Amino acid sequence: MNFKLNRWLWVAAALLAVPFVLLNFNHAAEPPESTAVASTTKPSPEVVALRAEVECLKGLTPSQSHAMADVGYHFANCWFAAQKQNWPLAQFN
Repeated sequence: MNFKLNRWLWVAAALLAVPFVLLNFNHAAEPPESTAVASTTKPSPEVVALRAEVECLKGLTPSQSHAMADVGYHFANCWFAAQKQNWPLAQFN
């Protein structure tokens, strides 16, 4: 009986969630009003300069994959150091 109750609770939860998901998709498709107004006005020279500077800085920073590879390397070293109880190596990482 517990299995049947759990199954019906999952079905009821799924049916109740469908309208919320559909409403969220409808709102995501509409652009915000501030974007529509901003696109019709010409940006000031300061805004243009800031956008160019941001694009330049984006090219200088490393990607997220580089940071994740470094983190993975350090965690792997800590794991192996803990397995061998090499605490100075674990503290170094």
